[in-house]
Amino acid sequence: MANVTPTYLRGFLVPLGLDSSNLWTAQSSFTLGDSIAGDPNPGQASPMRLYATGNQTTGSNLTIKTQKSGYAGFGAGFIFEDEQTSVNYGRDPQNTISRFKNVHFSTSTVSAVYGDPSGLDTREGDLLISYSKDTPSNRTVRVTTLQIDDNQTDASIYSESTTFTYPLLSGMCILPDGTFLLVHLAGNDSLVNMRTYSSIDGATWTLRASKAIQESISIGTSTGSGASFQNHNPQRLRIAQSGGVVLLMLETEWNDTSATKRNRLLQFASSDLGGSFDLVTTNAEIDDHSFRSIALYALDGLFRFSYCGATGEIHYMTLSSGYISAHRLRDASAYVVISLANVTSGSNDYMTGGDLSSWTDEGASHHIVARIQGGGGDYRIFWSGDGISFREMGKDANGRSRLINTGDDSSMIEKSFGLSWSGRSILLCEPISTANNYSISMCMLGGYSSVTLPIAYYKENQDAEWNRIAYGFTYPGLDLYSNFSGVTTLGAGAEVLNRDGVAIDDQKRYTVSPSTSGMATSDIIGKGMIVRARIQSMTGGNTTTDVRGIAIKIDDTSSDYEVELRITSTDIKLRDINGSSDIFSLTGLSLGLVDIMVAIANRSCTVYYRDIDSINNKRRWTTAGTTSTLTDGGGGASNLHRVRWGHLAYSGGAGALETVWTGTYISQGFQIGDQLTSFSSPDDLFQRAYPPTGQYAYVADNVRISATDGATYEGDSFSIQPTSNYAIENLLYSVSPTSRVTWRSASVSSGNVPEQFIAYKLDPDTSVHIDESLPNDMIGIHISNYNFVEGKLEYYSSGSWTVLDTFSGSISSECLVQGRTVRGANTASNQPYFRFNECAGWRVKIQTGGESSHVWRTVVSNSEGRFGGTSTGTKQAVLLLDQSLTGLSPSTIELIPNNMTLIVNLNGRRLEAIGIRIPAQTTLENYAQIGLLHIGSVLIPGKQYQRGRTISIDSGTESIETIDSVIYSRNIRPSRRTFRVSWSEGVDVSDLYGNNPDPDYWTSSGTAGAEPIAINNDVPDLLQGLLDYLQGDKSPIVYLPLISKTSDQRELHREHEQALVSLQGEIEVESVLGNENVPIAESGEVFRVATMILREIL
Repeated sequence: MANVTPTYLRGFLVPLGLDSSNLWTAQSSFTLGDSIAGDPNPGQASPMRLYATGNQTTGSNLTIKTQKSGYAGFGAGFIFEDEQTSVNYGRDPQNTISRFKNVHFSTSTVSAVYGDPSGLDTREGDLLISYSKDTPSNRTVRVTTLQIDDNQTDASIYSESTTFTYPLLSGMCILPDGTFLLVHLAGNDSLVNMRTYSSIDGATWTLRASKAIQESISIGTSTGSGASFQNHNPQRLRIAQSGGVVLLMLETEWNDTSATKRNRLLQFASSDLGGSFDLVTTNAEIDDHSFRSIALYALDGLFRFSYCGATGEIHYMTLSSGYISAHRLRDASAYVVISLANVTSGSNDYMTGGDLSSWTDEGASHHIVARIQGGGGDYRIFWSGDGISFREMGKDANGRSRLINTGDDSSMIEKSFGLSWSGRSILLCEPISTANNYSISMCMLGGYSSVTLPIAYYKENQDAEWNRIAYGFTYPGLDLYSNFSGVTTLGAGAEVLNRDGVAIDDQKRYTVSPSTSGMATSDIIGKGMIVRARIQSMTGGNTTTDVRGIAIKIDDTSSDYEVELRITSTDIKLRDINGSSDIFSLTGLSLGLVDIMVAIANRSCTVYYRDIDSINNKRRWTTAGTTSTLTDGGGGASNLHRVRWGHLAYSGGAGALETVWTGTYISQGFQIGDQLTSFSSPDDLFQRAYPPTGQYAYVADNVRISATDGATYEGDSFSIQPTSNYAIENLLYSVSPTSRVTWRSASVSSGNVPEQFIAYKLDPDTSVHIDESLPNDMIGIHISNYNFVEGKLEYYSSGSWTVLDTFSGSISSECLVQGRTVRGANTASNQPYFRFNECAGWRVKIQTGGESSHVWRTVVSNSEGRFGGTSTGTKQAVLLLDQSLTGLSPSTIELIPNNMTLIVNLNGRRLEAIGIRIPAQTTLENYAQIGLLHIGSVLIPGKQYQRGRTISIDSGTESIETIDSVIYSRNIRPSRRTFRVSWSEGVDVSDLYGNNPDPDYWTSSGTAGAEPIAINNDVPDLLQGLLDYLQGDKSPIVYLPLISKTSDQRELHREHEQALVSLQGEIEVESVLGNENVPIAESGEVFRVATMILREIL
């Protein structure tokens, strides 16, 4: 039949119904504005559900696996698998040092003296460390931000003269709104007050109060009897926040020696989040009790306060409010007592020495670490699941629970501060060393590992976190190894303390022979030893004559076994000393920083190593080799456990031999329940407790989880993959039915945003590659809330991408700039008319210099008129910008509206996929953005609707009038249009019926290959089908009141040219003439179509 295309076309862009499954990720190339933890996807129908939070690393893929059945908080535990590497991780508890690190290092008072550290987990992956730094030029309070990858930055908070000597004690907490609060002492050597600061990022701090307490504290260091010595010597400052109240505890020593109680506690509380503090402690009670080595944290709405209450007692109390006096709780004996001999020196009235820390493992358990005075660097660790009953962790055969045991009171730590961070616990501290060391260090405790340490000596509860082995002997690199009293130093060579540990050269080596006295003979060899060391900065060495390594010997006088592990930057070799043979040899490695762990028992030995290319909280071990056939040397004259490390041999002929040893840690039969020689993953991995609802446990890749609902069972799994606040799925109306929730690319600091490409495959089955027909020969895209100028519409056919149209997202013109106002220039080729306030919210790009010199602004409002002409010859539109600028005369301007529609004739093309390419370019926000993207075919009703189209606009404002006629109004949304069209004059559909109908048609292009785009007079049936396809107002369409036929590509930028709408109500068709369902020859029907209502989607 005939082509009866009218002069004007009107129609609708109808989406193709694409969803997330159509996104062709293999062909797409786009970034996301952020990366957050996705919802954990359960692999089964078990009752437990997980929540996840945090900025999950892009590309991360974690699977949480239940290792122990039960309820969260009541026995259930998990491990996790890193799906990127297929490695499973369990967790070592808090009673072993997994790493020693110097946060700030100094061996000279001329350089710096660091001290009094405190820490705060930001809950976003970083650790804040406040501390004091004294140099010859000033004394400062500073905050270091330490990231999981070991990168750190530093900020100076406060500075004062070096003439003062009082301690610059500080502490931090998180406020209810997520802000960080820092408090520190400030003043002079006679009087101090509290200064407080706040920060939202840990890098920039704002003063909150310069004197936060009403009366300054009288201080001093000289002691004596009488009124002139009645002042305080500050020792520790600890703060915590709960329920909007900040509790500050200041421990001091009272300098008046005639006083009975000299270990004083000043308790302060703030109800205005650190603006001011009230003194809770009264003069009447301050000398009632002794408090030494205080520690404080908050959990579950309670303050948890621990301290040395006597030379042989640790006290742990809870305060429901910061305004409840700890002294009065002491009066009421409202505390838990942990007995531990010699936790301080001195007397109960005046305790000296001692070091104590306490913290919570992200709410799952409570921990206290305390030093035994005169115990040879002996730190004990206690565990509690409820904060009431505490027990020692990892007790050995002698009933001791050692966390740190250096064997030397002159080579250990002090002023410790404990907290949980990134799935492990942290002890910040100052080193005590014979060598000059004025650093701040940290001991990382436990944490996630692909090989977890086994059960402790007593096996009564194999699933208990408190019953895993500890290292009985610990030698962190805080002092020269030759200074540790239990270490024998051999060989010529230098030994120097540096930032990473102990640096040695030549044949410097060390020997430790832990006592086996009292050990069951069967355990000497049967349980053997576990030795771990961390080394780096290896120079020179081989596995024959210049040997760097670890040698271990176990001997019960009947049998003995000895191995020597030899390490270079490229090789690891294990040698059976009794058999004079190599057990295994790894070559071709690239080792810069490496952890080594050797387990030996009976005739078995297994070596694990970690090639640490990057620092994170996952300790991934590789099995270097294993044997179960060590050669028996027949036994020696006496029982023996011996470990040697360092440079075991040195010929000098092959050049320098140098190494830095960061730490060496040893367990023997006293500590060991089971061995690591036959470790199997994931079965032998130790689990971490599932956190109950409201508590979150850090896993990895910046992901925290919390559990809820019911039980979980072994084998349950939950997959966590990253999503984004600006996910690509936000482009889909079915996911995000508003353009205000956007897809956003990663941002740049300046310059071009890199190219983005978003591809959708028509058939989501990526194994099928067939070009398809679209519903019509006219394709369209509609984009809302976008911010770029240049774009390309591409299609995929026959295995390649082709540009269908290169389009502009802006209206180009020229302008004259006057401060914050812009008028169109009379020289511009495009001088459109703008209605009043039409451009409000538009982004504009204005040239300010050469071709690439421009600035971005936002239009606040505009007057009506022509964007061009002259000020006297026409009413000009004036745009008001958000900021002023200086432009050219004239300046090129690109005006980016809030929405645009692109319509392109396919001219017979078939395709497999469609894509939107955003070339590299600058944007206002320094990222690319789209609110909604609709891709579809253009639907053309085969008869124009009649005159009388109506457009109504409502303001989105609601008003309330009081009884005395006062009107209160509030705008709750932008204004919205409603369109009404109808076919009231009747539509003759008789050409559509009968056998083999051949109705007239419409076209939109004269280009070769173009296909018809509409059937004449099909309106009644077409609109009924459209309503059914859209399911009413469930899916949107784009109303297009005019579609030009002069070009195959049409860019519609103005709001009167397009509108994203939903179809409201019903489609009503009324028969006014003719017979039903018959062709024209038999007098077919004529229908009226009642008013069709289209409501704009904001």
